[in-house]
Amino acid sequence: MAALRWSVVGVLLGRAWTYCYWDSPWRSLFWDESLLSGLVGTLGWEWSAWATSPGVEQGITRFTTLLGVVFLLGALLSGSDKWQRRRWLWLCMSLLLLLHTLLDWKGHAWQWGYLLEHSLQWTAPLWYTLLWPMRADDSCWWLLAKLAIAFTFVGHGLYAMGYYPVPPHFVGMMMQGFGLSETSARLSLFVIGCLDVLAAVALFVPVQKIARAALWYIIVWALLTALARLYTNMAWYTYWELLTQWLPEFMVRWCHFLVPVAVWLRSLAHVEN
Repeated sequence: MAALRWSVVGVLLGRAWTYCYWDSPWRSLFWDESLLSGLVGTLGWEWSAWATSPGVEQGITRFTTLLGVVFLLGALLSGSDKWQRRRWLWLCMSLLLLLHTLLDWKGHAWQWGYLLEHSLQWTAPLWYTLLWPMRADDSCWWLLAKLAIAFTFVGHGLYAMGYYPVPPHFVGMMMQGFGLSETSARLSLFVIGCLDVLAAVALFVPVQKIARAALWYIIVWALLTALARLYTNMAWYTYWELLTQWLPEFMVRWCHFLVPVAVWLRSLAHVEN
C-alpha cells in the first residue's frame, strides 16, 4: 500500500538529511560523562582529553554521517517490492530509529509524552513490511499499528494541553498559522490536546462511525501539523533554511497521517470483504 511506503520514505529521508547535514542525538551519548566515563577510562583516556579530542570529534561526525547514509539507502530500497519483503532490513531500520528516539528522549528529560509522540516514527518501517500486502490473519498487527497511532496522539496531546511544558514552537505555529494571540493560541492548544487524547481513545470504540470519525480527525490534524512546519516558518526563514531545516521535519511526520490513512483504507477493504 503506497501510504505505508511513503511513510517510510519520509521518515528515513528526513533522518538521512538531518544526520548528514546537521547532527544527531548520538553525539550527546558519546559526550555523556556520567554514562561513558568508566568505559573511556578503561580505554586509557582521561575524560577531558576524550571530550576535547579532534579525533573523537571526527569519529563521531563520521559515525553520524554513516548512519545518515544507511537511512538514505533504506529510503531508496523502500521503493522495491523485493526489498519490502526483507523483514530483517526493516527491523534494523526500526531499531536504528528507536535508538534515535531513545537518545532524543534522554535529551528531553525522559518525558514519557515525548517517547509516546514518536511511536509512529520509529515503527513506520515495521508497518511497511508487516502490513503490506494485507492478509486475512494480520489483525493483530493492525491493532498494534492503531496503538502506535494512539500513543503518538496521546503524546502530542499531553504537550498541547500543558501536562508537560507547552513547547514554544507549538504556540508559535498556532500564532503564525491562525493569527492568534499568545493567550488564544495556548487556549486553542489545550482544547486540541484534549481532542487528541479523546481521538486516541475513540479509535478503539466498537462503534464503527465513532472510530472512523476519530481516524479522520487524526489524519487531517496530523497533515496540518506536518505542513505547519513549512507554512508557519516561511516568514522567518530563507528558502534554503526551509529546505534544509524544516522540510526534513515535515518529512519525518508523513507517517503521522499516512499510517492512519493505511488503517482507514484497510477498514474499507475489511467492510467490502
